[in-house]
Amino acid sequence: LDADRMQRLHWAALIHDIGKVAVPPELLHSTAPLDDDEYARVIRHMRTVESVLAEVEFLTPMVEIAAAPHLVFENRADEIALEGRVLAVADAFDAMTSTRSYRSAVTQEQAFAELRRRSDAYGSDVVEALIDAIAERGEIYGSPDEASAAEVERLVRERAIRA
Repeated sequence: LDADRMQRLHWAALIHDIGKVAVPPELLHSTAPLDDDEYARVIRHMRTVESVLAEVEFLTPMVEIAAAPHLVFENRADEIALEGRVLAVADAFDAMTSTRSYRSAVTQEQAFAELRRRSDAYGSDVVEALIDAIAERGEIYGSPDEASAAEVERLVRERAIRA
């Protein structure tokens, strides 16, 4: 990407989750996976924020990129520019390798396998570029191993039962 496209991608990455400010807290902090209706409510609130931000002329290109992770899950990947696919695959990797209120982080290898399994949604070029960059830097994300992930999962469920 040239410098201008990289700058737009950078700004899009910074604003891509801003729509969460309009999502009801009970959905954001749910200790269970969202059902279809709840997921639709989240997307609807986030789309509202995206449409408001898109009214600001200089933000329009960034908002289009920032919306890409939602388009992937709506099976509209063919509508996503390269910058959006880069953001979508990075966002998916981060989501999988981060512990959430309702589940533990997966291992890095599990996340890589899932990204490869869904490479048609992101583009295998983008998936492999992310994996190569992480490997090249020697970075490790997610649970260190499946046993650790299972223990965190147990603790997350125990917390949810008490809540």
